[in-house]
Amino acid sequence: HNSGNNTSTKSTYDRNKTCNFCNRRGHAESDCRTKQRQQGHPSTNPTSTNPSPVILNATTSFNNSSWILDSGAEAHICCDPSLFVNMTPCVGKTIMFGNGSHVDVHSIGTVALNCLTPTGNSTVTLSNVFYVPKACTNLISIARVTLAGLRVTFSASNCVISLNDDVCMCGSNKSGIFVLDQAPSPSSVSTPEVN
Repeated sequence: HNSGNNTSTKSTYDRNKTCNFCNRRGHAESDCRTKQRQQGHPSTNPTSTNPSPVILNATTSFNNSSWILDSGAEAHICCDPSLFVNMTPCVGKTIMFGNGSHVDVHSIGTVALNCLTPTGNSTVTLSNVFYVPKACTNLISIARVTLAGLRVTFSASNCVISLNDDVCMCGSNKSGIFVLDQAPSPSSVSTPEVN
């Protein structure tokens, strides 16, 4: 028994706290396990001071034009060069997948997505998207979306991403993976850029 002093480092859930890093309830940024995990992965590029983004394993049952809404991805990832509006070559940057494998980022660029929403279609521009040909599907980083000021709400069946109460992206739960609902053609409604 420890009388008076609690030396335990185990954090407890506090429903009144919201983390400024991952935007989840129950803990402060200083106790954020997501932040600790992300900062704990060393870069494979010895000249870089930034850690390599860690990308969780994605299923191969989606095609190259599908986009997974990934709460574990630290960067937007695209495996299809035809989806980019523009690209700049990238040398020496790598990412690490959830299985520990490292792959090269070939380019960084911009992708315009045509999204289905409850009120119609919207066009969302993702910037700083990594072109990774070895990725098995495209990933939208929920962390990057929230850092851009958008609100993300998950339920059992869908995910809604909004800016100032205007829905700009939605995703549907497909066997436990949230997939972006895409419109077949460009829309006239535009939303701010998501870095």
